[in-house]
Amino acid sequence: MVKALKLLGAAVTVFIVLLYLVSIATPFISPKQFPVLTIITIGYLPILICYMLLTAAWFFFNRKICLLLVLVFFLGSKNFFSTVGINVFRGEWNWQKKQDNIRVMCWNVNEVGAYFPYQDTVGGRRRRMLELIERAQPDILCVQDLIESEARSDTSLHFVKNVADIMTAGKFLHSYFPYFYYYDGSNYANKAGVAIFSKFPVSDTSSLGFGQHGQRAGYVDLLIKDKKLRVYAAHFASMSLWPSAKEEAGLAYLRGDSTTVRAKKIYTKVTQYGALHADEAVLIRRYVDSSPHPVLFSADLNSVPSGYVYHHLKGDMKDAFLGGDYGIGGTYNRVFPKLRIDVLFHSRMLEVRQFTRPAVDISDHYPLIIDLQWKE
Repeated sequence: MVKALKLLGAAVTVFIVLLYLVSIATPFISPKQFPVLTIITIGYLPILICYMLLTAAWFFFNRKICLLLVLVFFLGSKNFFSTVGINVFRGEWNWQKKQDNIRVMCWNVNEVGAYFPYQDTVGGRRRRMLELIERAQPDILCVQDLIESEARSDTSLHFVKNVADIMTAGKFLHSYFPYFYYYDGSNYANKAGVAIFSKFPVSDTSSLGFGQHGQRAGYVDLLIKDKKLRVYAAHFASMSLWPSAKEEAGLAYLRGDSTTVRAKKIYTKVTQYGALHADEAVLIRRYVDSSPHPVLFSADLNSVPSGYVYHHLKGDMKDAFLGGDYGIGGTYNRVFPKLRIDVLFHSRMLEVRQFTRPAVDISDHYPLIIDLQWKE
């Protein structure tokens, strides 16, 4: 019996150690080469917890093996310190921004929540979104999944004006909305995409189309205290694990092969979208590398920080969450545990002064609000 338990313990140890070693290799290997790495990337936190429990168990049975497991743990420091924030002594968030700080807000607004004026009710999602933007008063706002509808031949149709109302709520002076049409009908059209709002002067703009959903990334060049800053916003393809009726029907807004969206097996979707995200990361990283100015890069990556997509995009930039918060910082709130798939990367010429992630039930993503400052 004792021998059997020892063999079982050894087998479990070998299995968990091998799984951990694979999980810490994910930043370096594209899931296009090994699709299963996307699954392991998403499972990094459970794997890490199992590994730490295993290490603690061996402390009581064999301290030498425990020490060896601790040493192996540090081989995965890249993934650990990109996943877990350690700023446990951060100060309390102050809604009053200091004069020399730059306040940036990033948010996937999940189509805002209303199309028609009669849907825009007091206490509704759209009103609460505008109220939070008004309270935060960011200097720069980057949003994903923004919708703006417009009437065509049917002049009796009236829609809410999302871009104009966000401009008013945030007291912005400029906006850039490089949209695509996800529905383009004779009566009305829906424009969708990322958008950037700014209180600073804009000197240049550009956009890049990518992915099978017609999504775009965009940037604006801002002039801030005689310095230029290039601000990017991007939205990587959603995995559509539980597709809507529109997606199941394979409507024309799917700009490409709809086979992956309509696939029934979760494994198939996750691995194929992992490969797609890797392609998007390579393309957008080249786009970011073209910048002659310091960079702010905001995105809904639809990918977690323990994988190739995050690390390839981040490069030598800094992650605002890691500079100002603690814990795992989940931003997508429709699963448990919450996944950190929304990021703000910034050039090293900037530093984080404070960071918050309000846990508001307005969108399926939490917003990020960050105060930054130019380094002396």
